Amino acid sequence: LRLVASRGLPGAEGSDSALGALVDPDHPTALVADASQDPRLREDALVAGEAGVRFFVTAALSGPRGELLGVLGVGDRRRRDAGADELARIAPLATLAARAFEGAALARCRQAAEAGPSAIVVVEPGGTTIFANAAARDLLGPAAMPGQPLDRLVPLSLQPEPEQVAHWLHGDGKAHGEVPTARELRIRDAAGELRTVEAVRCDWHDGGTRGVALILRDITDPAGSTRESRAARRDALTGLSTREALFATIDS
Repeated sequence: LRLVASRGLPGAEGSDSALGALVDPDHPTALVADASQDPRLREDALVAGEAGVRFFVTAALSGPRGELLGVLGVGDRRRRDAGADELARIAPLATLAARAFEGAALARCRQAAEAGPSAIVVVEPGGTTIFANAAARDLLGPAAMPGQPLDRLVPLSLQPEPEQVAHWLHGDGKAHGEVPTARELRIRDAAGELRTVEAVRCDWHDGGTRGVALILRDITDPAGSTRESRAARRDALTGLSTREALFATIDS
């Protein structure tokens, strides 16, 4: 682990330290009375160097699934005989730090998703959209707004194989290999035009909550299908929408 932030250790950021390896998800806290007497730590840069850390208490920062996010540590240049009280004090601080760390990581993921060229839609277990990036909003329009049902985003009435698509969207047959990773879907874009997208399904879970995320890439033939679709839905003389276009919009 690399030291990314500190207070009271000027110039220490970016250094590697064995102090961060004292804990893991199975051993979430550790305390060292005098690091200079510990054979694992006496040659460490933060112990033998200018910082001269002696007493050190540390706790693992764990994510919601028990994964190691980082390490929080408090040290002193003086040796200290300490015990359970210090461990009890650092544990709630580690919980707060882990929540802040996770929130920052989620914010970076959201920023990356917003900047990506592919349409990304995240759906909660009940089948309702909870997040759609800018590309998804541009492609799908109101159907990608949070709170909209997945069946509005991917109408089964447009699919050549609606039962298979329904199982692909809502089924949980991954353990048995029943749900393929990707398939083609038919959707209505923000203008109501019929389009074909290549969709990749990604299952996600947060504790006991499960849902899916869809990554969509428009593969509609720009020289054929889209042009024909628009022509079929416009009156050749007036340029107004046809009755078929009205019915298609109502069905979607």
